Amino acid sequence: MSAMISTFGSRAMGRVYLAGPMATRTYGECIDWRDKMRELCETHIRFLSPLRGLEYFMEDEELPLEVDGDIMNRGAAIIAKCRMDVRRADAVVAHFPDENERTSIGSMVEIGWADMLQKPVIVIRSDKEKAHAHPFVEHLAGWTVDSIEEAAAVLNVLFDEV
Repeated sequence: MSAMISTFGSRAMGRVYLAGPMATRTYGECIDWRDKMRELCETHIRFLSPLRGLEYFMEDEELPLEVDGDIMNRGAAIIAKCRMDVRRADAVVAHFPDENERTSIGSMVEIGWADMLQKPVIVIRSDKEKAHAHPFVEHLAGWTVDSIEEAAAVLNVLFDEV
């Protein structure tokens, strides 16, 4: 775990980056599982989301890959923000829902960053035969689980006792 963890009683105050597909999805589809994760985890766990600063897309049909003229949502800025968040996180959860038919390139890079930084990775993937069934995903993840509930249970144990 990183040196950024602080104690909260007898529990570690952990930060978790929530990775997952965003291209071709609506803001609501992207935020729903993240909200559920927050509800299921202990209060001493804080979450970092790549959706920070994208609230103004709530009404759009799908999130754009980048936004010209928006200083925080140009390609380089998105990558810088996500890299910073993975670096300051103590763990990464990557969620790949069943219906996702294409590989989330950004999430794959984020898993790679987490591995390079020796951060634990939890992958949520219900259907093992879809786009993210790959040796890199299988072997860089400390845990591969079938549900958001299982991932939350892993996080609650990881950040329970110091």
